Amino acid sequence: TLPGSIYFIVKYENDGIIGASKANAMVGGDNASRSIAIGMVLGAYHGVHDIPDKFRTGLNHWNHSEKLLETLPLLKDDTANDYHREL
Repeated sequence: TLPGSIYFIVKYENDGIIGASKANAMVGGDNASRSIAIGMVLGAYHGVHDIPDKFRTGLNHWNHSEKLLETLPLLKDDTANDYHREL
């Protein structure tokens, strides 16, 4: 599972999470397990805004999840960027 996940992460790094997800689904096999690693890495790399609106609006708990994301200290506001500038 991990080698396949790394393959999709590297190959579709610039295509974003949607391109990698589509390619992973088309391969079949243990695509559900691969999608966890692919989503975590590319989601962290590209950010939540890489997910198109048409996919966000179709998810039942998107608004609830987005509110939870906003409570995380490093994602809440722009203070994380200030922290990295000081380093």
